[in-house]
Amino acid sequence: VTLGANENYFKGEPVIPTIKFQVTATANKLEGVRLGEYDISDPPASQEMVEQAKAAGLHFELVDNLGYGYIGINARRVTDLNVRKGLMHLMNRYPAIETYYGELAEVIERPMSKVSWAYPQSAQAYYAFDPDRALEYFKKAGYEQVEGKLVLDGEQMRLVVGISGQGTMDHPSAAILTQMKLELEKLGGVLEIQDVSDSILSDRLYAGEWDLWVAGWGAEIDPDMYQAYHSQGPSNYFGLQDGELDQLIEEARQTTNVAVRKEKYAQALDIVMDNAVEMPVYQRKNLYVFNPEVIDISSLPKDMSPYYTYFAEVETLRLK
Repeated sequence: VTLGANENYFKGEPVIPTIKFQVTATANKLEGVRLGEYDISDPPASQEMVEQAKAAGLHFELVDNLGYGYIGINARRVTDLNVRKGLMHLMNRYPAIETYYGELAEVIERPMSKVSWAYPQSAQAYYAFDPDRALEYFKKAGYEQVEGKLVLDGEQMRLVVGISGQGTMDHPSAAILTQMKLELEKLGGVLEIQDVSDSILSDRLYAGEWDLWVAGWGAEIDPDMYQAYHSQGPSNYFGLQDGELDQLIEEARQTTNVAVRKEKYAQALDIVMDNAVEMPVYQRKNLYVFNPEVIDISSLPKDMSPYYTYFAEVETLRLK
């Protein structure tokens, strides 16, 4: 798609007469800029990508992503709260994220993008990785270890988790699931990991067919929690039904007092965690790569942020 400059734009006619958007595979995004096929791109932010950009002499910017990665649990399928809490204690997040991202991501402790003003910066881990603690919760739910199996009413614990790892488990949370599977097997349960395409993951998520799943939330400037966490929320895939949580979300929507909203959201986030339906995993960065032989780097916005990237001032972007 090629866009033409609007000579009547209220900030003035853009400097560049046309901008072409080109669809390409994620794996080709950096290579395309290096080869001169594209001038600007946004490959996945990883240590390897940053090193490749440096080696190719490309200009790049790292900006916090307005969103975060998580592991969800469907309370309609995993109905016992103790089972869900036990599963939370089997998720070892820190080694997985450090290995995958290095310094380009960090583990978060509440289900909200850390760049949001409403994120409780002092939040501590709600569920530490602790297989022994997990077993305690499973036993509270009525499970017993019988001949090496974790059983309830004669049925072994069996769960299915969906992840979209391009068929090779190439995903930041993949190592979390792999360890989780091994730890649950030691306790006598079964966790089946299904690495599927994005479309299949989404379709089955919308249909409520996953016990657990791996995904990410995009965030808006206003951190309204209604859509994902209110009992009537259209994207409440967790099956959350909590009257106190609903009330807090509704009250936060009805005031413009930022301090009050922040406090209510902090309480709401704690309730989500206590319901054990979502484990927040990581806050990552976005990578923007520019060909300095084509783009006038001095025309890029200074101090880009999740809310203000290079495209926010695209009318002043210049070519060499």
